[in-house]
Amino acid sequence: MSEKNSIFRKKSLDRIESPEQLNDYIRVTSPGIWIFLAAAIILLVGIILWGVFGHLVTKTDLQVSVEKGKGTCYVTAVVSEDINEDTRLEVGDDSVPVEVDTSQSVIAASVLTEEALSLEGLTGAEVLYPVTTQLSLDDGTYNGVLVIEKIRPISFIISSR
Repeated sequence: MSEKNSIFRKKSLDRIESPEQLNDYIRVTSPGIWIFLAAAIILLVGIILWGVFGHLVTKTDLQVSVEKGKGTCYVTAVVSEDINEDTRLEVGDDSVPVEVDTSQSVIAASVLTEEALSLEGLTGAEVLYPVTTQLSLDDGTYNGVLVIEKIRPISFIISSR
């Protein structure tokens, strides 16, 4: 082949054919690519760990009145429909199962203080249902969290349909 018809320069061909350069390494990637790859792997491992060991929690903040060991709080109709046997009420260090009584309903303003209404995001005209449980706390009013559902994110991927 003539030099004019070759798509490669003669200097480049001579360098490739030179036996003393056979032991030189060929740089295929730059350090930036390795940093990006390491960051992507760390992110992927983090997401997998969160998916397996983490939780997505459906909860609502509310005030709990405790009288003679019986805790009572009030929830809206929408929340009361989601309460099941796995629902827990967390007050301080206590986490206890709850029962909802949908046969009794009250108007929010008649049973909750202004602070409780604002904590739960209510106006006062809503219909509420009592949620009761046994608590080992002194009589009084406490801030609590009603944990309605706790789901591991990985269950969305491997759930049986």
